[in-house]
Amino acid sequence: MKRPCIGIVARSIDEAYPREIIEGAATQAFKMDYDVAVFCVFDENTYNKDYHEGEMNIFSLINADKFDGFLYPAAMFNDSDMRQQISDILKSTGKPVVTIDNDETDYTAVLRDERQPFKEVVNHLIDVHGLTDIMCLTGRKDTFQAEERLEAYKETLREHNIEVREDHCIYGDYWSDVAWDLAEKMDRGEMAVPQALVCANDRMAMFFIERFTELGHKVPEEIAVVGYDGITESRDNVPTICTYKGPDAQLGADGFSKLYELMTGKKCETINLHSGFVIRGESCGCLEDNSTKVRIMRQNTRIEQNRREYFRTANVFENLSRTDTFNDFITYLGQTIYTFAAGKKECKYDLCLCKDWDSMASDENYITKGYGKVVQSVCKDLEERFDFDPNEIYPLMWEEKDYSSIYYFFPVHFNDRCLGYSVVWYDGHVDVCGRTFWDWHKAVTNAIEFRRVRICLESLNRITYLNSIKDKLTGIYNRSGFEKYADEFMQAAKETGKKLMLISCDMDGLKYVNDTFGHLEGDVSLRIIANGLSYVCLSNEICARVGGDEFMVIGYGDYNDTVVKETISQFEKYLDRYNLANNNKYKVAASTGYVVCDIDKNTTLNQLERIADELMYVNKFSKPDRHKRTETE
Repeated sequence: MKRPCIGIVARSIDEAYPREIIEGAATQAFKMDYDVAVFCVFDENTYNKDYHEGEMNIFSLINADKFDGFLYPAAMFNDSDMRQQISDILKSTGKPVVTIDNDETDYTAVLRDERQPFKEVVNHLIDVHGLTDIMCLTGRKDTFQAEERLEAYKETLREHNIEVREDHCIYGDYWSDVAWDLAEKMDRGEMAVPQALVCANDRMAMFFIERFTELGHKVPEEIAVVGYDGITESRDNVPTICTYKGPDAQLGADGFSKLYELMTGKKCETINLHSGFVIRGESCGCLEDNSTKVRIMRQNTRIEQNRREYFRTANVFENLSRTDTFNDFITYLGQTIYTFAAGKKECKYDLCLCKDWDSMASDENYITKGYGKVVQSVCKDLEERFDFDPNEIYPLMWEEKDYSSIYYFFPVHFNDRCLGYSVVWYDGHVDVCGRTFWDWHKAVTNAIEFRRVRICLESLNRITYLNSIKDKLTGIYNRSGFEKYADEFMQAAKETGKKLMLISCDMDGLKYVNDTFGHLEGDVSLRIIANGLSYVCLSNEICARVGGDEFMVIGYGDYNDTVVKETISQFEKYLDRYNLANNNKYKVAASTGYVVCDIDKNTTLNQLERIADELMYVNKFSKPDRHKRTETE
């Protein structure tokens, strides 16, 4: 029986908040014997619309028939248009959807208590540092988190009988613009510098400190700054950020429990993961936090730093790019998985590429929407690779097994050109791709596009080269092509002790046909000669148009006069059949001469051509018809 499966849409799982949401949701899902599939973009990057489209394409894999419900942590996505696109995709599935940490959609929402945790960081400034002039930089106006955190700030001030000043309530963007602007206004004296600034996330706290100190000020000497959400970078900032680490994993578990209720009509017992806590930092004047929880966070950071060092020294992109064959490419790719999976239990990986991913761009194979009709799993031994319909997402995930698994799907694209997608999965335990995976995946994606471009350039070079040695009118080789293969055939005949054969062929009466019936008819006649010679050529022979109406056939093998004369006879019969079938006012005819000989070190191509030409002219001038070639033609 197929194990039930939920889908999660996510962004930037290289960051702590998305990772913990997924870990909590998946841990609860595993407890209820569910599989989990995470569809993840790395970067919104809405400034590059092509790149944005390439990232968003991963969500086209979502097949409603395969899933029982979906979790949508909408707070991960900053761009409102992107949030709406994802919401529309999930709505179209007709399956239950629960949003996490965001109430802007029509779906059932699971929201964390934002007030009490945010009050803790404000209380820290008041109770520990004795500060009362505190400004709040919250998030986007009219969003749940931003308004709740702002209200928590106001409540805390009122509880301490501190006046709430509206000019101290600033709406931000969870990023740099408002934070920088605030620092610059304080520097210019347009806004008084308060005793403290409490920010609704760590990023804004870090950006404010960055700009404020660039302008010559000091933190926390001139202003104490605290953040909120406890991201890893806050520990590396100078000064380190005083912040609050929220119970994000618990929020994910609560999200699955609510989704389970919608899917089954039953309640499940929600696991208890961990609660939030204040992390002391230098930005408010505290000494660096050295609690057990923070030490564990630092240990995890060091582990990830080691993986990033593995990746840095592996030169993944460079080594993938220099592989000669695609099998070499895949073999080396498999050897580099350790750079992001070192220390992780049973991390598995596969690369699923679109059909004709390595073709030159055309309307048919330049895929920007979906993944086409066929996708190939390539990270297997050659005999184990398999093609499948992308509606299956990844066939192995639907096989019966005795344990739950979590699968991650990442887009493989170059700007808007879809190349395929990556699959990372863990069987029987919950894990999340670390921060190094983003770097590794980016290197692999760029190497795939580099390989595709190289293949296309090599194809173009081959086409260009073939065009240089092919006759445009007849499609057979030209003089350059003939001389190239003549040298190779002569060398092969000498090394193998075989005979070399050379047939000289000259069309009869080309000038008469051109003058009487037009050059188009003359061109047709030349093509018929070329087709006839191609018809009688064997695999070890080639024919070429070496002049206006002059042709050559060359080959090496077990030749004698009888064999060559039979070849010429078959050519002449080909022309006879054409003339009989077309009943033109003129006949397509040709004169031939040949030479068959052994090759030694003194034999030259010019010598052989001269002998064959002389015999050809003897045959030509012996013909009685009036269209024979004359000296004046």
